[in-house]
Formats: sequence, C-alpha cells, structure tokens
Amino acid sequence: KDQGKIGNIGVSTHTVEGGRLAVDLSDCVMVSYNRSYTGERAVIDHAHAKGKAVLVKKGFASGHIDSLGDLTEHIRFVIRTPGVTSLVFGSISPDNIRANARAVTASAALEQR
Repeated sequence: KDQGKIGNIGVSTHTVEGGRLAVDLSDCVMVSYNRSYTGERAVIDHAHAKGKAVLVKKGFASGHIDSLGDLTEHIRFVIRTPGVTSLVFGSISPDNIRANARAVTASAALEQR
C-alpha cells in the first residue's frame, strides 16, 4: 500500500475483538450481520465511528430465508444500518443469483417510497 500497488487493505473477521482490531489496523472490515445475527454490530459501530468501510457478509442469513419478501427485509435491515458500506453476497446457482437480484430490485423500490 505504501508503494501505491494496492489501494486499500481489509480483513474479514469472525469475532468482535478481531473485528475491532481489524478496524484499527486496516481500511475496511467484513463482518457477518443480518436480521437473525447481530453479534458483530459493535464492529460496525466502531468502524462507523472511525470512518472506515464495512462490508457485510451473510446478510442473507447464509441462504436460510424462505421468501422473496423476507429476503427483501433482510436486505433493508442490513443497508439501513448506519456504518454499513456494502452488502456482499455469494451464490450457489444462476437461479439463486436471479432471485437475489430480484430481491435487491424490490428492496430498492421500497427505499424510493
């Protein structure tokens, strides 16, 4: 980073202690966070107070969401949290990617109301 070869350094964490340390030592942090799991909220708050970026993983509860409406609510919960910069999600299939994209679109439409 000092040589200009990379822009930012971040860490994906699993504990509040590790997450807070990552915030202090890097540019951004990735934490698990969703409606069913808020155990790392303190890391989000710490990063927000320090002006650091927060990427959320497992925002869709690791795929344990039963309906498009519930998925939309998970998205809204995550992106409305002060300090959250981005919601990152993976996928298991093209159909899953399409379903996630529909949920994001539905969530964005609700936010515009």
